[in-house]
Amino acid sequence: MFRTKLLSSCIFPALLAAPAFAQDAGACGQPIALTQKLPTALSPDFAEVTLVTRPVRSEPAYVEFEVTEPTELTLQTLGRGIDTVLALYAADGSLISWDDDGAGDLDAQIGTTLQPGTYCAQSRLLGGEPTSDAMVIVLASPGLPPDPLAAENEAIAATCADPNLTPVLAEGIAGGETQSVTGTIGSSGSQSYRVGVDAPVGLRIDAGSAEIDTFLTVRDASGALLFENDDHAEMPGTDSRIAESFEPGEYCVTVAPYSEGSGSFTLEVSAESASGAEVAQGVRIPEAGDGAAIEELGTLETALESKTLDRARTLWTAFDVTAEGPVTIEGVSVTSSFTLRLFTETGELVQEEISSGSLASAEFVAELATGRYLVGLTNDDASDGLKMRQIKLRN
Repeated sequence: MFRTKLLSSCIFPALLAAPAFAQDAGACGQPIALTQKLPTALSPDFAEVTLVTRPVRSEPAYVEFEVTEPTELTLQTLGRGIDTVLALYAADGSLISWDDDGAGDLDAQIGTTLQPGTYCAQSRLLGGEPTSDAMVIVLASPGLPPDPLAAENEAIAATCADPNLTPVLAEGIAGGETQSVTGTIGSSGSQSYRVGVDAPVGLRIDAGSAEIDTFLTVRDASGALLFENDDHAEMPGTDSRIAESFEPGEYCVTVAPYSEGSGSFTLEVSAESASGAEVAQGVRIPEAGDGAAIEELGTLETALESKTLDRARTLWTAFDVTAEGPVTIEGVSVTSSFTLRLFTETGELVQEEISSGSLASAEFVAELATGRYLVGLTNDDASDGLKMRQIKLRN
């Protein structure tokens, strides 16, 4: 079974620092002596570009190019066994994207859509002793690379749509309803069930077994992974739990062993009330006693910031306002893009902002009356790894 692998980008800043501006710098601030320039600007349906670069262990190589119209393109390195990192910079020196082994065999790949402007692709070598004879080919092709998960998602969707392979566990599940089933995982290695949702609702999905280490996933009707969990802190032993908000639609819930093994399991799906503070804007607002972690920041006087590092998809903080006025809400994440939302204590959405930038961040200013407020930072990445992020508040 596919496992989402979450890598923290905090280990890469030294490798992918922005080009240093100098007197003989290129358009992105990179050393002009290390730069090749494409003679022809890129636009949709451009002819594939192949360039030979010679980065060394201590110095990268750059390709500077112009884009005249909004253009989808794929950049890729071909290092013939050399481990390369590929980074893409804008004209102001800001990092747009980077990749290490996305093309396989130690080669890197970036697929993106660029607006008109000047850009620089940086290829850099990883590891090993200093060398000056490495040759890395940089390819630029029109269009975005194929989604590597598309075939897998399509196969999973077909399995979930087959009633012989994926029985219905719950149809139109609503507040207060609980459905459960006992199953056995054999040679197939997993068992899936369909759950239908007719209205926004918070679902708690538990998978438990005395014989296997359960691994729980939820996918949408297209097979795309939405949520996953291995060992949940609120569950005994190696049992799994997913507690999230669900919009109307069909979902595929799968139980599998985290590693090899077979045995029996119990799967339970419980729906909580979709009214009041429990589901708002697609995010389930936590309440006392429901097991959700809320970091209490106290009263906002000058500035507050969260300290929690956890695995939950949404990082929750709460704070009190004792004097009316503007409050700046800021969120930062190095693991995923996200949506930052501010709620009243009763679950009313005050304001929200979608993150942007290579180091995902979002910020807005809200005029607040006195009272208690909750801030939720919800990652787009649904994987189950430790999420490195922070919520900051200031007057």
